[in-house]
Amino acid sequence: MQRGRWKLGYGISLIFDADMDVFHGHLDIGMTGTPLLNFRQFQTFDGDCGSQREPSIQHDINAVLDIYVMSCYLQNMSRAKPLPAFTADGLLPPGDYTLTLADLQKSILVRGPKGKNAIPGWDVDWRLRLVDNLGILCRQLWKIGVTEIFADGSFAEDKSHPNDIDGYFECELSRLASGELERELNRLDPHKVWTWDPASRKPCRGYPKRQLPMWHVYRVELYPHVGQLSGIQDKFGNDLEFPSAFRQTRGGSLPKGIIKVGGE
Repeated sequence: MQRGRWKLGYGISLIFDADMDVFHGHLDIGMTGTPLLNFRQFQTFDGDCGSQREPSIQHDINAVLDIYVMSCYLQNMSRAKPLPAFTADGLLPPGDYTLTLADLQKSILVRGPKGKNAIPGWDVDWRLRLVDNLGILCRQLWKIGVTEIFADGSFAEDKSHPNDIDGYFECELSRLASGELERELNRLDPHKVWTWDPASRKPCRGYPKRQLPMWHVYRVELYPHVGQLSGIQDKFGNDLEFPSAFRQTRGGSLPKGIIKVGGE
């Protein structure tokens, strides 16, 4: 049996197993290592019937085309589109914007508006630090299989020096309720910041409310979403779940965009 990985670019790989008769495998995205596409088995050959040599990885042209077309499609889908300009209210236009951490570092949310739209005092270094810290927490979530991560907060507004990054991630209720989620994440984090216990909140000079441990260390707060209410209300006083709460301003007066973190 011969095994290997072909890197197709943009974090996309072809994982294969081959023996003297068949070649099979799957495409995956490098961030999670989770199979994205399983494809059919097909013949391989080494040009010498009856030979006991290891097979060369030549194969059915249709399968090659299948892999190539899917690779091109995924590469095109993985290219981040530039974020739109801030609205007149200083918000991202409504919508979900998928960006890798690298894309986020190069985006308007870090580099700031240019030309006549430039904002005085725009703090690139601080915004880069926030993205670096977001990356630390995202990598911990990825390692335990959590991939749906959304980032927002004053970082996603036109404030020259945002307070923090807020966001949420989707996970299983049983995993959260059992405490397994916290235990797994705190085994990865050197500061053991993963908790949402109100008793863990501590005051910070200059801020009106007490903050979670992860905020004190990283200036990032990510909340688990399992379908529960967030404690945030819209302008009519209706309680919101995290996906709704983070896609509008506090009080629900204006809709706004959000970043979906799509990998490194």
